[in-house]
Amino acid sequence: MNLVKLASISTAVLIAMQVTIGCASESAAPAASPEPKSNLLDTISEPITLKAYIPTLDDAKYKQYFADPIAKKFPNVNLVRLSPKATTGKAGMEELIAQGETPDLFYTTPAWFGKQKPMEVFDDLTPLIKKYNFDLQRLQPTLPVQMKAYSDPGKIEFMPVSRETLVLMYNKGLFDRFGVPYPKDKMTWEEVRVLAGKLTRNEEGKTYRGLDITPNFLIHSNQRSIPLVDNKTNTPLIASNAWTDYLSELLKIYEVPGNRPTSKNFGSLNSFFKDQDVAMYVGHLAHMDTVARLEKGLMDWDLVTMPVFKDLPNLGTQEYTRLLAITPTSKNKDAAFKVIAHLLSDEVQLEQNKSGVMTVLKDDAIKKQIFKDLKDLDGKNINAITALETAPTKETSIHMDYVVTAAVRAVEAIVTGSTDLNTALRKEADVAKGNIDQVIKSGQ
Repeated sequence: MNLVKLASISTAVLIAMQVTIGCASESAAPAASPEPKSNLLDTISEPITLKAYIPTLDDAKYKQYFADPIAKKFPNVNLVRLSPKATTGKAGMEELIAQGETPDLFYTTPAWFGKQKPMEVFDDLTPLIKKYNFDLQRLQPTLPVQMKAYSDPGKIEFMPVSRETLVLMYNKGLFDRFGVPYPKDKMTWEEVRVLAGKLTRNEEGKTYRGLDITPNFLIHSNQRSIPLVDNKTNTPLIASNAWTDYLSELLKIYEVPGNRPTSKNFGSLNSFFKDQDVAMYVGHLAHMDTVARLEKGLMDWDLVTMPVFKDLPNLGTQEYTRLLAITPTSKNKDAAFKVIAHLLSDEVQLEQNKSGVMTVLKDDAIKKQIFKDLKDLDGKNINAITALETAPTKETSIHMDYVVTAAVRAVEAIVTGSTDLNTALRKEADVAKGNIDQVIKSGQ
């Protein structure tokens, strides 16, 4: 299946510090104040080496988003990037542990955390958050909820460094060519489906499809906040009535005559920006970043909000964040936390948000700067990125990724016409259940 993986990363979160002021007795002059905790957080005085596992980023983005900001703030820190041969979060971490190279801090995602969780690599960050008075209220309000939902009860096991969302990008040239009005913000899935029908056609031997989507995000962060796993029984829920109804409505876009893709081009960003035979594409900001950096003049495009459901007219997807964590075996936990805190500072947050990595802060002044450094986006409908509300975080499970993978396989089978909805979901639910049972049995 030619799916475009989530790739892009972003960082930024405001840190608020409380300063403790010492007081002298009534008859004495004021005593010297103890060192403010903000200064403690801002300083790493001794030379120290931190090993970091930051997969999926190429060297240039790793330098921009991690190495450079850390080197500028903490010249005493020698940040060593660990690069195992494996390219996924679980396999890469397993390889590093086997080599005796467990990182001090590492990058993970909601798609990986469940498979890394049994490896006991997530330390509880609550003591460090309290020690340095890190104010979680400065984050986007949905983020602390997600952080706690993904952690063990009473713990916070990771800090968010960037957010993700979906938008609908459209090829203005195809709309103009076929005389179809452009899409608008907050159109429903039904309205977008009708629009797709007006654009789907065959002209001069070339087939044009009106709309395609990236399926993974619409499953793991679905707009209706439907849980994927029953945590009491560890049973996948994708064959439930709720999931059947949700996917049935969503996949109606492929019932538009001529809009059904093949397994080769289903969900393919290349079909939108390279082949230019898809008029509209629902993708995340990593996809938008790719399109934004195209050779000038290659395609005239713009964006609107992702489609919404009629009964949820202002609701986008659930929160999806990229995360940083510290390992329990690290001997440099304070330094690792200070590095994370700096990556969540105003200064770093703003710069990365301007480059297109969505901030985790609730500060409107920073949020409004998204993509500002990409001048090719001047005049585009950037407000669409933040126009929708975030759906409530669903009940989560460490086994979620097995079910997401199974659901995506089911969707591909349905869309490419090899099976029907109910059969595909039941089959893949059984496969996911087998995978989960195997993991539980092996204790991994």
